[in-house]
Amino acid sequence: MKKTKQTFAIALAESGTAREKKFFADNKLVAALEDDDLAYKQLKIWNRHINKEPETGKQWLPNYHTAEPKYRLWHWVTADAKRPSGFSLSGTSANFCG
Repeated sequence: MKKTKQTFAIALAESGTAREKKFFADNKLVAALEDDDLAYKQLKIWNRHINKEPETGKQWLPNYHTAEPKYRLWHWVTADAKRPSGFSLSGTSANFCG
């Protein structure tokens, strides 16, 4: 797989749905979101974009019935005045079902 530098704009253009493209084109809607909601929406698009096969354009899906390694995106929200608890969405896991 050829590795290239990507921007969110490229990921959105290539892998975003029509509804997501319309949403991110409206700056008022984007500005109204909380930071964690915006990060979630962007991560969904990044995940879809990263898992797209460049040769075929087809979405890669893990085969949970093999020992194939499986990885998931994750991020941390650090504790601060706005979010005093802090949390992580998920850790990287390999072969959790295999």
